Amino acid sequence: MKIFLDIGGHHGETAKIALEKKYDFDRVYSFEPVHECCEIIKKMDDKRLSVQEFGLWDRDCVKKLYAPGSKGASVYKDKFKKRVGSRTIKLKSASKWFKKNIKESDNVYLKINCEGAEIAILEDLIRSKEYKKIAVLMVDFDVRKIPSQKHLMGKMKKKLNKLGIYNIFYIDEYHLGKGTHSYFTHYWLDNS
Repeated sequence: MKIFLDIGGHHGETAKIALEKKYDFDRVYSFEPVHECCEIIKKMDDKRLSVQEFGLWDRDCVKKLYAPGSKGASVYKDKFKKRVGSRTIKLKSASKWFKKNIKESDNVYLKINCEGAEIAILEDLIRSKEYKKIAVLMVDFDVRKIPSQKHLMGKMKKKLNKLGIYNIFYIDEYHLGKGTHSYFTHYWLDNS
């Protein structure tokens, strides 16, 4: 089965592209912990789409999400220079979810754009060896925008580059000018 995992669904910007016929995904999972955002994603009304109303992390827990619903919402307060609102969200272990829902034979495309949570998610997948189910990986290291976490980006890239994942794209290494999210996502999927 060809599966697309959209970690950091927001309003479904990436899921909408993954659902285009030319990419031929059998299943698209969108992970989004903010209820109002999930309701927007659900309006796509495609039987291949499964909205997961929680975020992924390295364990099951609840955390505060700062600036919930915004494009840059994060579990890291120090991402924001100004005071922002927050709410408690539900997070689930990425490795447990993978183990329960992804088969070894699946062809998995994984997009991670989740404002700093990518490090905890990737660490969990690496530690558990569930990363071996990933064929194509795209990571937007938003951790680089968070003062307390930005040092982790280089370390994680080194780990990922040694794992033998078929195809890895790091957004920060592509200089596509002022291309939109849609432009980059199409570029990534067209070249995977």
